[in-house]
Amino acid sequence: YSEELMGLLYHGHVHESATVFRIVMNSFLAISSVYIFGTLLTANGNLKYLNYIAFCGMLINISLNFYLIPRMEAKGAAIAGIITQYVTAGAQLFLVHYLFQFRFRWWLFTRYIIFSMLTFLTFYLLRQYNNHWIYGSLIGSLFCLVISFSLYLVKPRSILKLITQPQTT
Repeated sequence: YSEELMGLLYHGHVHESATVFRIVMNSFLAISSVYIFGTLLTANGNLKYLNYIAFCGMLINISLNFYLIPRMEAKGAAIAGIITQYVTAGAQLFLVHYLFQFRFRWWLFTRYIIFSMLTFLTFYLLRQYNNHWIYGSLIGSLFCLVISFSLYLVKPRSILKLITQPQTT
């Protein structure tokens, strides 16, 4: 629903903004990973490695921007940003795996892939057969919540425990 969202925010160049928005939104997973793994590495005292990764990410981003922006304008900047985010997220993931020796959990990874595919399919079908984007967004979000519970990506007991747990300050 990028066209509809950009139409709410802007009056001109909605189609161009929506195209860039679609590209940028694909970096959400990488940005989330950088927050999680960056926090873990910071807490572990690995700031030197994080600074190396950030510096390399900056060099990659500047280089890609110099190359892509003159050719593709805003879309080029968005592509440069998404590539940079995934490269830095991958470097942090690799470093975390190396330092902490986490084992890979295939079943959990498979559930995330299934969730991603069902989410994409849900919103694709809603986009094709639903006339109003707000209703499609609400229905799709509720369906994705049900899927996340069904695949045990979100556990009801954990949420209940989080809500009922007394706050300590």
